[in-house]
Amino acid sequence: MQKKVTDIVLEDPDVVSVGASVGGAGGWGGRNSAQFYVNLKPEEERSATSLQVIDRLRLKMRAV
Repeated sequence: MQKKVTDIVLEDPDVVSVGASVGGAGGWGGRNSAQFYVNLKPEEERSATSLQVIDRLRLKMRAV
């Protein structure tokens, strides 16, 4: 699933890169957690605000 989510995020034209941390021991949720780190293009190079990018990605993530 990590690859699927990463691929969807990287398809966005305003995203430069994405990193992920999935699972792990202890902490908040342990094996049932994931964090994704998304780097956007600089504001002057993007076609959308960061909130608009988030909204776009939320819609696409519903299918995952």
